[in-house]
Amino acid sequence: MSIQKHSRINRRTLTKGVAWAVPAVLASTTVPAVAASRCADAVGPSFARLTHWNIRNPIDGVLLSPESNRVVPVQGREYWMSQSTAGGSRPATIMLEAGYLADNTSAGILKPGCAYSLKYYVSATDVTSSARKADATLAVRMIDTGGRVMMGSFAQYTTEQRPLSRFTTSVPFGVAVESREFTFTAKTGVYRFIATIEVPAAGTGSPPAAARGIGITSPDFALR
Repeated sequence: MSIQKHSRINRRTLTKGVAWAVPAVLASTTVPAVAASRCADAVGPSFARLTHWNIRNPIDGVLLSPESNRVVPVQGREYWMSQSTAGGSRPATIMLEAGYLADNTSAGILKPGCAYSLKYYVSATDVTSSARKADATLAVRMIDTGGRVMMGSFAQYTTEQRPLSRFTTSVPFGVAVESREFTFTAKTGVYRFIATIEVPAAGTGSPPAAARGIGITSPDFALR
């Protein structure tokens, strides 16, 4: 599988399912000297850590085969893949959510005062049957410790295989699309990573539509 760099995407705010309120965060690229000595890359927990991930499959709508949405290994990376189709004529929504504590204890995945670059990969699969094909979309954002979408963190992807606007990235089949660079300096508190997948519906036509698959890796935080 080849790797494709993410094109530039503007920020949009999606707030469904976001209802926490914790102290505010200051985004910066300056790392104090006293903090630099304890700063290191942070590897986010895998999807196998069900106590860390809150996966609502779905959070809205009905899926024809929710059990087909699962962790799929692809060339050394674990993707949580949506591979189902929504029932009826309404799309369904899946939400993947994880929290990342920033503090100076051993429980802190992130360390306050350290600058990080968020990284993840997105992959897509095509429908192998002769059914009508319908495209899924994936939206990603980071929420700061004050419950706000972090500027520059929003990104949107689709399985649609044609050139799109600069706001959405098309994910070619068989290609690992790397997220564009997004950096921030951690403050004490809990950050949230949220991925929302909109799954197209089978519809009422004949034959019914089948949704293409789209998936994402658990994010990592590389030291800047």
